[in-house]
Amino acid sequence: MSDEIKFPCTGCGACCKVISWADEIIVRDDPEHPYYFPYTHKEGVCEKLGEDNRCTIYETRPLICRIEESCEYFGRDKQKYFELNIKGCHEIIDKLGMDEKWKPQLPPTQ
Repeated sequence: MSDEIKFPCTGCGACCKVISWADEIIVRDDPEHPYYFPYTHKEGVCEKLGEDNRCTIYETRPLICRIEESCEYFGRDKQKYFELNIKGCHEIIDKLGMDEKWKPQLPPTQ
């Protein structure tokens, strides 16, 4: 997998609708921590998710919300890290009963 390949996010907002699932790992008092997330949620939905399913703070969202940068932060193999996150995306999308079209897919390897 080339380092040029980006995470194939579909922009469905599913991960922003299950923030409560991460309550056990979220850190609220240390902005330097990789799991820092200072925002609240209502019934699992992030307070920063807009009505159009877009993040209202996208450019300044925390590291925990950034697949590309968190991969680099943890020094993980991009292919494996993306595969793991895509698996999580698929599970969330299934659990929320969303359409299959929202499931991200990695491009075929060359």
